[in-house]
Amino acid sequence: MPKAFNAVKCTSDKYLKETLVYVRNIAKFVETYLKINFVELVCDFIKDEGGNWWYVNTKAFILQEEKKIDIKPITVHDDDID
Repeated sequence: MPKAFNAVKCTSDKYLKETLVYVRNIAKFVETYLKINFVELVCDFIKDEGGNWWYVNTKAFILQEEKKIDIKPITVHDDDID
């Protein structure tokens, strides 16, 4: 059916275990390049018909410490530099 979807409320930790590796990779990337550490990071994913998980967005996060964040390391690409 075009434009149809199924919503499933998770009642076990099965999906958490499957997506946790992706959340950890996101946290590691941000911590490496932006030099910030998370206490908590909450992300949304959807699973397609082929069984692939897709990152949708970040719902919430708590940083270990409050500080000004320079996003340039993850927004500037080598080909943009003169």
